[in-house]
Amino acid sequence: MQVSHIILGKFIDRFRSTCIVRPGTRCWMWSSDKDRKGYGRVYVENRRMPAHRVSWEIFCGAIPTGLSVLHKCDSPACVNPEHLYLGTQKDNVKDMWAKGRNGGNFVAQTRCKNGHEFNEANIVKRKDKHRSCRICLNAWKRKWRLERRQ
Repeated sequence: MQVSHIILGKFIDRFRSTCIVRPGTRCWMWSSDKDRKGYGRVYVENRRMPAHRVSWEIFCGAIPTGLSVLHKCDSPACVNPEHLYLGTQKDNVKDMWAKGRNGGNFVAQTRCKNGHEFNEANIVKRKDKHRSCRICLNAWKRKWRLERRQ
């Protein structure tokens, strides 16, 4: 949703008053309402919006359709426009993986739960975008077929 700059002009002072500058990083940490992931939230025209998107619109201008406001500093509560940039969701996912912020961090996992090494010959990419150990998957299939015959 694009927010009119006239409306934003009315609460720039209030917006800035909810930011605490973190020494060393120069992050403007949002100190008001946050979601469960730590992203700041602010109400604009009776709509709750992510604070970093509102910051971008206040200080940098409109956000083009199809683009997101991404964090360079990887701090969800940061609303410093110098720490923000525009990109696609694909850019955001690439950045997440490049910085090792992919939740379970499965890329760093080098072996399956049974100790088999993950390498190109031993990885099966599943439809759900996860990977499985080929040795374990084949063993499970053999066991399943034997049980089915009985």
